Amino acid sequence: MTEPGSGVLAVVLAGGRGTRLMPLTAHRAKPDVPFGARHRIIDFVLSNLVNGGCRDILVITQYRNESLDGYLRAAWHGRSVPQGCGSGTVRVTPLSSRQVPGGSTGSADALYRNLDVIEAYAPAQVLLFGADHVYRMDPRPLLGQHTAQRAGVTVAAVRQPLARADQFGVIEAAACGTRIAAFREKPKDATGLPDAPAAVTVKVPL
Repeated sequence: MTEPGSGVLAVVLAGGRGTRLMPLTAHRAKPDVPFGARHRIIDFVLSNLVNGGCRDILVITQYRNESLDGYLRAAWHGRSVPQGCGSGTVRVTPLSSRQVPGGSTGSADALYRNLDVIEAYAPAQVLLFGADHVYRMDPRPLLGQHTAQRAGVTVAAVRQPLARADQFGVIEAAACGTRIAAFREKPKDATGLPDAPAAVTVKVPL
């Protein structure tokens, strides 16, 4: 299994306004919403990364970043990597996305505006995750497959029922099974998988 080590930079996009969580997000971004008393929603992705051996984590904030930035520095920066997951301490760096007048234009724009910061780390690989989802994932198998396939980009995906395809971004695989042939956002006419007609493959959200 490939270990992230010092050659991998994890970039976490923390830009969710979380309008569906109102009024919890009236004064804070969705990743900053408390979860289980002492924790925040962003702790799920950070826990996945740190327990997967990631030591350099760049968090790009886009909305109401003041509270979240302070929390990240106090709760995560300088934390030790768990035993068995590499060595060293965690460097979590909050970075406010450089805005254009009128606000951010999305995740891709936030990345583009901070490419110089990402490139300054000179990473061999970049892991890109969203900050406002509750799930458990070990990033090492994903990184290992990416390296083994010598891919330019690897997209994490899961299966969902075909009946729910119109709620997700659906990935259509090429005949080889390891390449993306098409990506369709919330299609109403999706078809099932060859080995699972009642399921589709969907992109893990950013």
